[in-house]
Amino acid sequence: MRSTPKAASGKGGGFANPSAPIDGSYINILSSFLDATTDPMTSSSGLTNVDLAFLLNIPAQQLPLLRSAPSSMDVTDRRVQRNVPASEGSRTAGQSIKCIRPYHAILVRLYLRHPEYATLIPPRPSSAEVYELIQPFMRPAGQPWNNPEESRRRWFAQLFGRSLIISYKMLANDPTVQANRNNSRPVTHLQTLIMLRFAAEFRATYADFREKYLPPEEANNPLYIPQAQSWDILHERDSLTDWMDDGIYESFSYELTKRWSNWWDGKYMKTLEREARSRNLDLEDVLKTGQWKMDDEVSSFKDYPSDAMPITGADSSLLTSFRGFTGLSSSEFVWLLGISPKTFFMYRKRPNQRIDASVSILMRHLYHNPDDLDLFIRIPHEPAGLLERIQAIDPKFERKHFGVLLGAGPVAGYNMTKADSMVPAFARRAATLLARHLDTSDDIYWHLREAAEAEAKARGLSASQLWDNGTWHPSGHDDSEDDDSDQDDFGDD
Repeated sequence: MRSTPKAASGKGGGFANPSAPIDGSYINILSSFLDATTDPMTSSSGLTNVDLAFLLNIPAQQLPLLRSAPSSMDVTDRRVQRNVPASEGSRTAGQSIKCIRPYHAILVRLYLRHPEYATLIPPRPSSAEVYELIQPFMRPAGQPWNNPEESRRRWFAQLFGRSLIISYKMLANDPTVQANRNNSRPVTHLQTLIMLRFAAEFRATYADFREKYLPPEEANNPLYIPQAQSWDILHERDSLTDWMDDGIYESFSYELTKRWSNWWDGKYMKTLEREARSRNLDLEDVLKTGQWKMDDEVSSFKDYPSDAMPITGADSSLLTSFRGFTGLSSSEFVWLLGISPKTFFMYRKRPNQRIDASVSILMRHLYHNPDDLDLFIRIPHEPAGLLERIQAIDPKFERKHFGVLLGAGPVAGYNMTKADSMVPAFARRAATLLARHLDTSDDIYWHLREAAEAEAKARGLSASQLWDNGTWHPSGHDDSEDDDSDQDDFGDD
C-alpha cells in the first residue's frame, strides 16, 4: 500500500492531531469543537448527546461513562471482577471496564481533523425554510399545487403530528419568535425527511436535465455544478437552473413536480392516513384541527388493519420490533426517531398507550418506506463490497487490513468480508462514511487511514507495525478483538 498522503492542517488547530492516545476527554473536546464549527444558518440547535452518540456509534446511555474513560492502551484487562485489580482480572467474566478503543479513537480523530464528515447528521431545517422552499408542493393528495399563502400557514404543523396552534408558533411573523423556538426532534426529523426527499428528487431530475440539455461549453461552470451534499442543495436551485431557457425550465419543473407528487401523495400522505386510522381519526378532520393526541388506551389491536396498527409500548408493537426490521444499532435507533433512551423506556412501560404522534408517524413511514431510511442512514449490507472499492483505490490493501482500518484487527477483517457477512457493530459508523463518500471521492479512505495511523503512532507503533501485524498495543497484546457484548445494548432502564 502506498503511504497515506499528508493532510492539510485541520480546522481543529492544535488538537486536530493529538499526540497522545485518544481517551474520553477528547469526546468532550470533539463535542465543543463540532458545536463551534456548526453553521448556525443550517442548524436550529446544538449537538446533543444523542447526536454525538450517533456519530461515534456509542449507545447513548454509555456516553457519560466514556467521556471520562481511559484509552484501552491504559487498561491491561478490560474485563475484571469487582474488587479485583485489573492485573489479576479475568478477561472472560466479571465487570466490563469502559475504555476508548481504537475504533472510537479513529472516529474522534477523523471528525477533529475533518469535521465535514460530521455532516452525516443532515442540517436541521427551520420551519420557515420548510414552508418557503416546498410549501407549494405540500398539500393533501389530489388538491392543486399552490403558491405559499398567508392563510395556509395554519395547516402546517398538522403535517408533522402537531396541533393547529403550533403552526402559528412555527411560522410566526416575528423572526425573534421563530429564532427562539426549537421544534422537538421528532418534528425536526419529519421536516428533514421531507427536505431530504424533495432534494433527492431535485438532484436526480437536475442531473438528468443537465446531462441532456446543458450546453457543452458550460459543462465545467461551477455555477451549474451542485455544491451542497444534503437538502441545502435546494438553496442553489435558482443558480443551478439559470442556464435553462423557458421551455427547458418548464419541462424540468413538470418532471420534478411529477416525481414529488408520486412520493408526497403515494407515500407521505399515505403514512398520515394510516396514522389517523390508528388513532380512530379521519385524516381530513385531523389536518384541519391537528388533534392528533389520543389519551384513550387501545383496548384491542384486532380492531385495526395491519398497516394502521396503533404504535404503543406493547411487546408486539412496531416500537419494539422496528430495530429488528431495520437492523439499526441502538444509537442509530434513538437518533433517527429523535428520542432519548429514557423516552423509549417510558413508552415501553405503557403497552396500551399510543406513543407521541410525531414519533409514530416517523417510525410508521420509515417502516413502510425503507428507501427513505437510506436518506438518513446508509449502512452497507455487504462489507466485501466496500473492500473491493478500497482495493480499486489501493491495490495493495488486503482483507486483513480492512479490520485494522476500522479499528479492530486482522481477524475482524477476514470475518466481515466473508460471503453474506454483515457490518459488525464496532464498524458501522466508519462503514457508513465509506458507503456515503466513496461514490464521489476516495478521500474518505485516505482520511480514515490517516486517522488509524495517527492513533497507532500515539500508541507507540509505526505504520508498518500497524498494517503488518494488525496490533494496537506495543506489547503485542490486542484488545481490539475482545467481545464487547454490551456494545449495542440499550442497557437497563
